[in-house]
Amino acid sequence: MNLTESLEVSPATTENTLPIIQSGEVCRVVAEHITPLTRFDASHLLELEPEHAFGLYVELTLEQQLSFSISWIKGRGPLSSNADKLENSEAFQSELNQRLERAKQDGELALKQWADAAAGSYRRLMPAEAGFLFKPKNVGFEYVCNTCVGERKLACKKCNGKGTVNCYECDADGWVYCNVCNGTTKRQCFTCAGRGQTSVQASRQRRDHQGFWVTDYYTEYHNCMYCNGTGRSHCQCCDGGTVSCPTCDGGGHLNCSPCSATGKIDCVGCDATGKEHKIGIVKSEVTQKELITVDTNNTILSNLVLNRISEESFPSLGELQKVTHRPDGLILSTVHQIRLDVREAKIQAVDKFFVIYGFGPKYKVFSFENLAGQLLENDIATLEQEIKSCGRWLWRRNETLLDATANFLSSELNMNIAETLSEDKSLAEQFSDRARLRSNQLVDAKYPSRASHTLKSALELIYDAELFESTVYLIGLVGLVAALAYLIGWPMLGYLSAMTVAIVVGLLGWGILEWVTRRRVSSRFAGDLGKRVLAQLITNGSVQKWRMRAALSIFSFSLISIFTVQKAPFLHPKVTTYLSSQSPQQEVMQWDSQGPDFRLRTYPSRINLETLVANGDEKARLVLAWQLLLGADGTNKDVDTAERHLAKLQKPFDNSDPLLRSAKALLVLNKESKPDAIRLAAKELNQAANSNVVEARYWYARILLSETGPMFDAQKGITTLRQAADDKHAHAALTLGEYLSTGKYTKGDANLARLYLERARDAGLVEAEKMLVKIK
Repeated sequence: MNLTESLEVSPATTENTLPIIQSGEVCRVVAEHITPLTRFDASHLLELEPEHAFGLYVELTLEQQLSFSISWIKGRGPLSSNADKLENSEAFQSELNQRLERAKQDGELALKQWADAAAGSYRRLMPAEAGFLFKPKNVGFEYVCNTCVGERKLACKKCNGKGTVNCYECDADGWVYCNVCNGTTKRQCFTCAGRGQTSVQASRQRRDHQGFWVTDYYTEYHNCMYCNGTGRSHCQCCDGGTVSCPTCDGGGHLNCSPCSATGKIDCVGCDATGKEHKIGIVKSEVTQKELITVDTNNTILSNLVLNRISEESFPSLGELQKVTHRPDGLILSTVHQIRLDVREAKIQAVDKFFVIYGFGPKYKVFSFENLAGQLLENDIATLEQEIKSCGRWLWRRNETLLDATANFLSSELNMNIAETLSEDKSLAEQFSDRARLRSNQLVDAKYPSRASHTLKSALELIYDAELFESTVYLIGLVGLVAALAYLIGWPMLGYLSAMTVAIVVGLLGWGILEWVTRRRVSSRFAGDLGKRVLAQLITNGSVQKWRMRAALSIFSFSLISIFTVQKAPFLHPKVTTYLSSQSPQQEVMQWDSQGPDFRLRTYPSRINLETLVANGDEKARLVLAWQLLLGADGTNKDVDTAERHLAKLQKPFDNSDPLLRSAKALLVLNKESKPDAIRLAAKELNQAANSNVVEARYWYARILLSETGPMFDAQKGITTLRQAADDKHAHAALTLGEYLSTGKYTKGDANLARLYLERARDAGLVEAEKMLVKIK
C-alpha cells in the first residue's frame, strides 16, 4: 500500500484517540521481525510521522442453542440397577417422552442459571450437562431373548446338535490306506532295496603274460530270491491295503469341540441368560456460533481484525468492557464489548510506503504488508539478472554471480524458504500461503517460490562453473588410461579389462574432484552457510546430475578410446599381432566362465595348450587334461596322456580342488576298475557336484544309472541326472530326454522328454534333433 492510499483511510467516528505513549513502538516491532530474517535493520526504516494511538471497538456475539433428544441402546442379559426398570415397551416409550418434555421445560431455567453463575466471563462455552436442572436417570425394560426364546442354549451348528462330527482323516469310513504300501499291498523288498538283484564278490585265477598266476575280482549279480527279481514283497503291515483309522480308532466319528460333545452351545444373544433389555437416555446438546462486528470505516483495519486476529486473543490486546446475556427460550446470546488498543505507524522502506498497525500493550503486528519482500526485492532482482547474463557452461568461475548469491543468502529468510520448499516440492504453492501467514505477510504469496527457484538456478550455475573444466581434464585422463590398458593388455587382455581399469580410475578421480569442489564452494560462504548451501545442492539435484553426467562420460569415453585404438591405421596391425599371440592364454583364462557342459566348451588347440604347459602354465595343464579325457573340441581322446598331466599338476591346484578331483574320478571310469575304486570315484564326483561342478554331477548320475556297476540306483540316478539337466548341462538333458521318451528307468513322459531334448538341441547337440523327430 502506498502513502496516498494510506492517507485516504480515516478512523471511525467512534474511535477515541488515546495519548501517545511512546513514538516509534510499532516501528521497533517491525525492525525486530526483519532484522533476524533479512540483512536489514531499523536503520533502513524511516518513520514519516509520530504513531497514532486509538481504541478500536469490537463486538463479539456468542450464540449458544440448547437442544434435547432421546436415544436407546439394546443390551444382553438383565437390566442393570443403574436404570429405572419398567414393565414393557409402551411404558418405556411413554416414560422417555415425559422425561424429555420435563428436560425441555427446565432447560430455559438451567440456561439462565448457568449464565448468571459467571456473568462477566469471556467466551464461556456451555457444556452439554449444564442444560439439565436435574440429570434424569436412565430407564429401561427387560424381555425374553429373541434368539434362544429364553432357553439360554442353542443347537451347535458344527455338529447339528449331534455332539459328534465325521472324522476328517477317514471321512467317517473308519479305514485309511496303509502308509507303508500306500494301499498297494506291496512294499519295497528289504533284501535287495527294491533293485530286484543282489550282488556277490567273486574271484578267478588266470596266468598273466609272464606265466604267473593272478587273481581277478569281479561282481556277480543274481535275481533276489525273496522278491523273485521284482523288487517288491508282500506288505505285512496291513490287510488288503487298509488299516483302522488311528484318529477315530475306527469309529468314523469324533467328539465336537465347540459344544464339548453336548450338542448345545451358550446363546450369544443374551449371554446365556435368556433375557435382553433396552435402555433409554435423555441427552442434551449445545451448538455455538459467533459473529464479530468491528466499529470502524477503515476496511483494511476491519479485515485485519476479522481475518488475522483470533477471538481468544481479543482481551489480551485491549480491554473487555462489558458482557451482556440475552436468553430467548433455549437460545442464549452473549454480547462481548471489547476495546482493542491500536497504534498506527506510517513507515518508508527503500522507496515504498507502508501503514502498519500494532495491537495491545506489546504492539503485536499481525500484517507487515510485504515489507520484507520490498526490502529484499533488489537482492533477488540482482541475482536474477546475474543468472540471465551467465551461460550454463562456464570455463572460468563467475565471481559476480558468487557475490550476488552470497548477498542474497545473507538474509536468513531466503535460505529458510529454500530449505523448507526443498523438503517437499509438491507443496510449494501451499507453502507460499503458509509462509506468508507465519511471517504475518512479511513477504507476499509469490515470493517463496520465486526465491527458491532463483537460488536453485544460481547454485546450479556456480556448481557447473566449478566442475566443468576439471571434469573435461578427468575424462581425457580416463580415455588415455583406457587406451594404454588395452594396448599393453593389463591386467589381462581384452577391452573389458581395459574398460574396468579406466572406469575405476575415473570414479576414484571423480570422487576426489567432487570432494575438492564441494569444499571450495562451501568455503565461499561464511559460517555454517556453506554446509547449508551444499545441502541445497544435494536436495535440488545438482550433485546427482553431475554424478550421472560423469559416470556416463567416463563409460562412453573409455569405450570410444578403445575403439579408436582398435581402428587406428598405425596401431591396428600391432594390436592384431599382439592379440593373436595372447589368444590361447586368454581362452584358458576364460575357460572357467563358459557353460557347465565341459564337452561343449571352447578349448585352444592341443599344440597351443602344450606350449603353455611347457612354459609352466598349470591352468593350461588342467584344461588340457580335461580336453584329453573328454575328447572335446575335435581332440582325440587320450586317457593315458591326461593321467600323466594330472599327476604332474602343481600349485595352485591341490587334491582339494573340485576340478582336479572330478578329473581324477573320471580317469577311474575310463579304465577297467574294481567296484571299490568306482565307489570312491562316485564319492569324489558327488563332493565336487556339491561344490557346483555340474560336469561332476552328470558323471555321478552315469555311475548310478550303470546297470552293471556296483552302485546302480535308478531312482536316485534319474534325480541326479535331472538336477544336472536343470543346471543347463546339455548332455545330461540329452540323456534324460532319451530315458523319458523310452520309459527307461523312469515313467515315460513325451512332453517332458521333448522339453529336455529341445534344451540339448539349442545347446548344439545334433543327436537331440534326431530324437525329437522320433517323438513327433
